[in-house]
Amino acid sequence: MKRGVIVLAAIALLAAVVFLLKPTSQQEVPVNDTASTDTVDSSEYYIPISDIILVQDSDGVSALNQYISQLAMSNELTHASWGVYAAYVHRDSLLAHYNSDLSMVPASTMKVVTTGVVLDLLGADTRIETLLQYDGVIDTQKRVLRGNIYIRGSGDPSLGSDVFGGCVRDSVLRRWVKAIRNAGIDSIQGAVIGDARAFEYDMIPSGWAWEDMQSGYCAGASGLSFVENVYHIMVEAKPDTFLMSTEMDIPDFQLVSQLKTGQDAPGNAIWVSGAPYMNKCFVHGYVSPDSTKFGIKCQVPDPAYLCAYSLFKALKKKGIHVRDSASTHRRLGRLGSKQPSRVTIQTWKSPTILEMIQYTNTVSHNFYAESLLKYLSYKQTGFGSTVGGTEVIQRYWRRRGLDLRGFYQYDGSGLSRFDAITPKQLVSMLRSYGKDTTLFKQFYGTLPVAGRTGTLRGLCFGTAAEGNVHAKSGYMSRVRSYAGYVTTKDGDLVAFAMMANNFECSPIAMRHHFEKLMALMAELKAPSVPDSSAVPAQTP
Repeated sequence: MKRGVIVLAAIALLAAVVFLLKPTSQQEVPVNDTASTDTVDSSEYYIPISDIILVQDSDGVSALNQYISQLAMSNELTHASWGVYAAYVHRDSLLAHYNSDLSMVPASTMKVVTTGVVLDLLGADTRIETLLQYDGVIDTQKRVLRGNIYIRGSGDPSLGSDVFGGCVRDSVLRRWVKAIRNAGIDSIQGAVIGDARAFEYDMIPSGWAWEDMQSGYCAGASGLSFVENVYHIMVEAKPDTFLMSTEMDIPDFQLVSQLKTGQDAPGNAIWVSGAPYMNKCFVHGYVSPDSTKFGIKCQVPDPAYLCAYSLFKALKKKGIHVRDSASTHRRLGRLGSKQPSRVTIQTWKSPTILEMIQYTNTVSHNFYAESLLKYLSYKQTGFGSTVGGTEVIQRYWRRRGLDLRGFYQYDGSGLSRFDAITPKQLVSMLRSYGKDTTLFKQFYGTLPVAGRTGTLRGLCFGTAAEGNVHAKSGYMSRVRSYAGYVTTKDGDLVAFAMMANNFECSPIAMRHHFEKLMALMAELKAPSVPDSSAVPAQTP
């Protein structure tokens, strides 16, 4: 009898030792979030956050978490920061999580944050207005304006764009010229002035890389933007030399060549360097002598000046004399609030906010995201700035009870390396959108579809995620991320976020890993009844 007791005691002791020495799982254990320590206005109202419970294991959930565990053991991610979070939108059930509270650079998945809040606060049918105005008096007998023509912007990113049809540059200019003539003006004893004061003059947000700033995909947002604030430099090779030009006339601007050509040129590779409001652009690189005409897209240095100058040229072409050419408030030094009273000749309206967000998210357009963020600030505070827009977004989420610790937003597009957000925060935001029937229907339709549209058109072919996943992608050097929605086999909507920074595999390999996770989520079936012993994790 004593021997049996001793044996049982030894077995129990051995089991306890084995349990204590057992390595911890690579997967996180959900814990309750503590209340945010952010200081907020006393007037803000908090909506209670519901607890969600880890789904009891099933074949689909097991396969999903098993693949996450495999990634956690992968040498490719040994030095990476990466994480995953997935939860049902309409039931309090958590599907998967790993490093879900780790702040990471999101790249363009930050557009989910910006565009969702803009859509909710400003409304789908809102249009951004640009005013054509004049000051002074019109001599109706001589049809002479003794004053100036103004183009007063509110940050419309579509003005002069060829994306939305009626907004094309030549169409806009024709309508403005017609409106000026219909106002009884054939001669202007003044200037055409671009007014971009609705936004801050600093067009580039904090944390943008110098290399990115030189490219056409990183145009900054102006209070008076025009032709999406980009232009093309065209280069044509000639024997032992080349010709270089811009595809449209940019005022007081010079291209400075630092190109190399000749038989030793390794091929066509050009890049530019310059800064906002700088009147020179340096063109670097190589031009092969046997190459055809080619070009590169660059940022317009002063969009408001280009807009005013374009109207000046259009007026001159139609025989309307302008005595003092074109300028801007910034160039004239008119920074004060006291200005001569003006009369509005015409109000130009942009496409709807929903249409512009659709374009922003589908093609991941950084310039539109930055413009919408500043316009949000302009409408909410009276002045358009990046910081003002991010503060509006933070207040929006605090009112909804979201824990913002670890969330840092420095721009609207996600191009800033200073941006950071956690996978759980992204999913919490997506779930919040998903529970607002009207907002969700609009926002969901703006997201690219896997294997079908936009930046996801090349993903998830031949899987249950193809044509199913609606999500925003994010990609920069050493950054891959996806955030959006997937519908399971049983028709349940799941919100997910997956992010990786500083991985050692190729970007394509990292994408394939995330595609696998999306496909596994799309294969899920209805969860079993939640285990009451599971530890709850808080999320909206």
